[in-house]
Amino acid sequence: LPGPVPDPAAHGGLGGGGGGPGLSEQSIAQTLNEGTGGSGDDTLGQSEETPGEDEGDGVSEEPSVEGTGTAADPYQIGTAEQLLWFANLVNGTLEDGDSTSDEDEGAEPDTDAWAVLMGDIDLKGRADDPWTPIGLNSENAYTGTFDGGGYTISGLYVDTSTSGSDDYAGLFGVVGDGGTVKDLTVKGEVTGGDGNKATDTYIYTGGVAGENHGTVADCSFAGTVTGGNCY
Repeated sequence: LPGPVPDPAAHGGLGGGGGGPGLSEQSIAQTLNEGTGGSGDDTLGQSEETPGEDEGDGVSEEPSVEGTGTAADPYQIGTAEQLLWFANLVNGTLEDGDSTSDEDEGAEPDTDAWAVLMGDIDLKGRADDPWTPIGLNSENAYTGTFDGGGYTISGLYVDTSTSGSDDYAGLFGVVGDGGTVKDLTVKGEVTGGDGNKATDTYIYTGGVAGENHGTVADCSFAGTVTGGNCY
């Protein structure tokens, strides 16, 4: 018998692939004024902006980041390098206290770290340099607060279509209970894989977050979200 189907209301946090099997390519521009859990009240429409390819070097390693990651003193994120560092910090893929290498799995995930965006960021994402979502899965969900400060993260490129397992695609993979993402605009391209209910393989695809069990407030996404049998 097919495996249990997750509640679509909990998936596809803004720009998500909610709606059940057979999701085809979509060009979406979605705005969420206030949401706690689930994907909120999304409005679909044609996006006017599609991030172009960039031949730059993408993000580098070992940035200097102000703050300590607490509510009173959040990390101050103002560059693509710093955002990558923050993603690795949350995901537990820092090589050590200062490095942003994603090859070392020994670091402890700091899933409840707080951060505030200090300006617009262009990730310059592309197929050979895709973004790894912040909060990789349900066991490693993001439970801190990320304050976008009204700024924009553009050039997002996520592609989890080749992993063949449970996947969470978006700027954030999973926003967990108590986690908050607010006051942020995201632009880019997100591609999830093909889920399979018979094998309990589910793909959670969204623009801001693939799956949301926390709060996503005053955020918007413009670009494309693509996937098959997504939630």
